[in-house]
Amino acid sequence: MEALKDDKEWNDDGDLRKIGIPLVKDEKGCKIILTTRNYNVCQHMECEETVQLKVLEDGEAWTLFEMNAGLKKADSRVIGEAKKIAKECKGLPLAIVTLAKALKGKALDRWKDAPKKT
Repeated sequence: MEALKDDKEWNDDGDLRKIGIPLVKDEKGCKIILTTRNYNVCQHMECEETVQLKVLEDGEAWTLFEMNAGLKKADSRVIGEAKKIAKECKGLPLAIVTLAKALKGKALDRWKDAPKKT
């Protein structure tokens, strides 16, 4: 059994039954990938392994934004606005991908308005 869950679905008591994962101990075992912003969730669940992710460096953040927004052939004015928006994402991959995809193919005025709406 494999599952991917986000910690927004329950509190930090670590009870997997609350999100539909039964506590069954069999010889096959199972893998659960959990994402959380709260390390206490991992401690409560007695996770065997944790991977702490850091924010992206500026260059990595821009590459991710550029790739998801499809900016390879974009107007230089759009690129300028895109760089401002990418910087506002502060290296957070989810914010970068979400904004880049939302603005992909949009007119310059939409790019200029984006920072005001975030």
